[in-house]
Amino acid sequence: MNNFFRTVLPEFEFNFNIGMDDAVFCMGSCFAEAMSSRLQASGHTVLNSPFGIVFNPLSMASQLRSIVDNHEFIASELLLDQGLYHSLDHHGNYSGLDAQAMVNGLNTQLKTAWHFLKTAERMILTFGSSHYYTHKATRKIVANCHKLPAGHFEKRMASTEEMATALEDIVSMLLSQKPSLQIIISVSPVRYLRDGFIENNRSKAALIQLCSSLCRSFNQIHYFPAYEIFMDDLRDYRFCKGDHVHPSEQAEDYIWGYFSKALFDSPTRVIHHLVQDIRKMMDHRSLHPESSAAKHTEKLLSSKIQEFREEYPHIADRLFRK
Repeated sequence: MNNFFRTVLPEFEFNFNIGMDDAVFCMGSCFAEAMSSRLQASGHTVLNSPFGIVFNPLSMASQLRSIVDNHEFIASELLLDQGLYHSLDHHGNYSGLDAQAMVNGLNTQLKTAWHFLKTAERMILTFGSSHYYTHKATRKIVANCHKLPAGHFEKRMASTEEMATALEDIVSMLLSQKPSLQIIISVSPVRYLRDGFIENNRSKAALIQLCSSLCRSFNQIHYFPAYEIFMDDLRDYRFCKGDHVHPSEQAEDYIWGYFSKALFDSPTRVIHHLVQDIRKMMDHRSLHPESSAAKHTEKLLSSKIQEFREEYPHIADRLFRK
């Protein structure tokens, strides 16, 4: 009799690690942002894309090229709607009231990413959807429609070949500049049900094929099965948030566990454990801060941070302000 009531993906490993000194560049869907937040919280040097959350691989390829080319945005590229200026290349978090101030900020962040990418040893790309929108007036593929009228855009689903061609060009350029770069790709487990159930599945299937194609084309590209862990192992809505679409924190923890075992060596995991222990103590709020127990805990926390700082000074500087 089989006593297992779920399928469990076997553990796997890569032929490289993410070390504490490896700069990591992250780009993609909100799931990519969730993983990068965990890297940052563990003490890694991480930079998220200066364009914000992005879902389709065609826009990701275009954004990477803008970084590599050190592109400069100008105010005339922005669209004004209901008092806000928007960039069709950026997430809505970057929209602003003043066009020139906005492009100054965009260009500063782009230049920061350009310098960071020169030193990055690892890159994480998470693809969300094969569907993309083209702005009719400019014929430009957009990263975000900013809730502008639907009639301004044309929706399509990119083929695997279209997406592969766009990404292969920029990846070749990146690797020619930095051959040691290792790129981890994944498909976001978040379902885009506004596209429809069938359309979402077709979109994800194209992305999975895209990942397979990229891994065949480049030895430096490696697939992390976030989508499969969530859809085939955690096959239950209790692992979703209230919207029944996004992975819950528990699910993210579970996927992070696979990520950790596959990509962090033992010394790195030891550091992660120490950081997690300190963060738990920092997050604890005593009901009676003047009590002797609370003061003892505060003293113990200070001692742990000091010990960590002495052992790992450069990591401590990133995590704990003096």
